[in-house]
Amino acid sequence: PKESRHPLLFRASVDAMINMDGQPHLQLRREHMPYFTPAYLAELKKKVATETTRLIDGMASLGECDLVDKLSAQLPLFTLCEILGVPQADQPKFIRWMHYLEVAGYITAKQRKEAAAPTPELMKFVKELNENVAEMFEYGQHMLQKRRADPKPDLMSAIARATVDGELLRNEYLDGSWLLIVFAGNDTTRNTISGSMKLLTEFPDQREALK
Repeated sequence: PKESRHPLLFRASVDAMINMDGQPHLQLRREHMPYFTPAYLAELKKKVATETTRLIDGMASLGECDLVDKLSAQLPLFTLCEILGVPQADQPKFIRWMHYLEVAGYITAKQRKEAAAPTPELMKFVKELNENVAEMFEYGQHMLQKRRADPKPDLMSAIARATVDGELLRNEYLDGSWLLIVFAGNDTTRNTISGSMKLLTEFPDQREALK
């Protein structure tokens, strides 16, 4: 049958640390561990708390808003960008890229369920998705190669300079590490925040207990 999976996304999702076994997996884990010290995490916690306060203060005067748009979609990516060492000016790009990746999953499931013919709107979205995915991986490769030449105290440098059996990771494994951290770390936290708020709204007694 015709391959329907996105070639870049599928390859990167396979070529990731969580899909490795034995010594290669352990070696990559060791490369990441030095960055997650208690002092580093304490400083990160302060940054996340400040950003959380900023986002909530921005919501407070609105009366009502879309929680995903104003908080759930932004806070996890802010945190991941801080961990990776993404320049603040580039962080809005991550929100755009994740929008396309999140919506793509929903559209794919809906399309399979309905078994409908592709519409012009769908084809337009697919084109935009491909453009954004290509841009995301191009950015990742550029930044990782930059960190390989000039490392900083961030996780992106750890990924860029990670070695397995004494050799630097090939480009496809750089892509895999990049996608794993940016997408998986964002997706789970984004849904946890949204799901928690939904449940606390539906069960006010539990909301009062938490308060």
